[in-house]
Amino acid sequence: MKKQVYISIIFLVFMGLNTYSQSLDWNVATGGNSGRNGLSWALGPLVEPGGEPELYWEGGEPAGVAHYPVIEGDNLIVTRRWPSNTQEEAWIINYNVYTGEERWKILLPVDTYHNYSKVSAVNEGVVYANRSGGTTEPEFLYALDIETGDIIWKSEDTYGEHATETVVFTQNGDIIAADDERLLRINKIDGTTIWEMPRGGSSSDGNAVSVFADRGYFWDQNSMGMYVSVCDLENGEFLYSSEIIGSPGFQQTGLMVGPDGTVYAPLLRGNDEMDSLHAFIDKGDHFQQKWSYPIAWAGWGNHGVGPDGSVYTYSRNEEVVQLNPETGDVLNTSVVVSANNGFLSAQMAIGDDGLVYLSAQDWPFHKLYIFTQDLELLWGEEINGLKGVALGDSVMAINGKSNIIRAYKGRPNPGVGIFELPEEGSLSVYPNPSDGMFTIALNQDQKNCEARIDVINVVGQTVYSSEFTATYQTHLLIDITDQNDGLYFVRYFANNKYHINKIIKQ
Repeated sequence: MKKQVYISIIFLVFMGLNTYSQSLDWNVATGGNSGRNGLSWALGPLVEPGGEPELYWEGGEPAGVAHYPVIEGDNLIVTRRWPSNTQEEAWIINYNVYTGEERWKILLPVDTYHNYSKVSAVNEGVVYANRSGGTTEPEFLYALDIETGDIIWKSEDTYGEHATETVVFTQNGDIIAADDERLLRINKIDGTTIWEMPRGGSSSDGNAVSVFADRGYFWDQNSMGMYVSVCDLENGEFLYSSEIIGSPGFQQTGLMVGPDGTVYAPLLRGNDEMDSLHAFIDKGDHFQQKWSYPIAWAGWGNHGVGPDGSVYTYSRNEEVVQLNPETGDVLNTSVVVSANNGFLSAQMAIGDDGLVYLSAQDWPFHKLYIFTQDLELLWGEEINGLKGVALGDSVMAINGKSNIIRAYKGRPNPGVGIFELPEEGSLSVYPNPSDGMFTIALNQDQKNCEARIDVINVVGQTVYSSEFTATYQTHLLIDITDQNDGLYFVRYFANNKYHINKIIKQ
């Protein structure tokens, strides 16, 4: 591997090309982040085969039904409810994730319908919650102060979020909400609607948007079938769609987008002839399909992408499988993760070291698993009413029925919880495309900052890496001429910020 690095101090301003930063903390209830790919910077429990993860605490308010836990900082936000009275017995509670101390609990105001209060997502110190019962029972989105539970604002418009759907966020923190009929961008400051656009959504629980850079990806359908669409998040403009990949109908799991921008579409019909995971490349003006893989019906859950780019989904035998992101070939297979009743609903979180944490539901069977990156089983336990798993700094939390809220001891990772979005023009790569010799311009306004550059190929292999001290507007000359032609990702880490840019070698 060649490593030629040229560092100079030049007082110039360079605008980034296709630059983005993906905040990979567990700030969205399903999917782990606004790409909904399950990937986190946190390090959860690591156990030896036959061992058990250590607990910080266990307990909490009793509940007959649990919902996805969400962690931000030392806050664990959960929904706890009894199905007998959804209006009055549906609490949103904030616990100290490390001690179990209850900080506050609230019931949302009842505006129109008597559905239960539900956490949708948490971001930048704000809890977003609603009482929506789907498109036929739309409700307002509430923004709550994470420290007190006080209402900051109520959204200008209602929308029909289903039970397992959640909002996501643009790079400036505005909210992207969706239901069967439309997408909304909601101002994070006051809850007003910035734009809305129509869409042809699914029947339930597959309508949520996934975000990558300045684009939103979502399921669409017409009388001919299901397909993937993309919009511009700045103005809500519809851009284009993929080819039809399945018949119209219900679709109870949304899309995910990998950190490299690959769009993954799990088409689910409860039909072995159709259920499949499709990988698409967004070419800027159309979608190009890379591969598809036959999967199990796994509604109301999520799939994942590991830190090396590996894709994790579910086989027709109801195992977790690790797929090659370039070809869709199976790399590794787990043990069976359901009770073989054909009702697999699973949520996964993937740590920065590649460990896979899986909450599997095959009602009434519920089980929590920990796997290695290669899907070797480290530990598993049946947990009553388990719903979801969340990673935070040195902690993993789960939410179940009865009095089962648990916080397991994870491991510290210095970057957890402090990754920020970049300033505009913070990273440039040129020429692009190149012959493999290219320059990286870092307009970071940083002095004596410890930094690292990695160049990664499409299958997750690091083909170049260098650590250095960044100076004011550093330039680096990178040489990967010994690598094959194709797409590469330039990953830059400094000052607790993580940036990625694409480079094409040809």
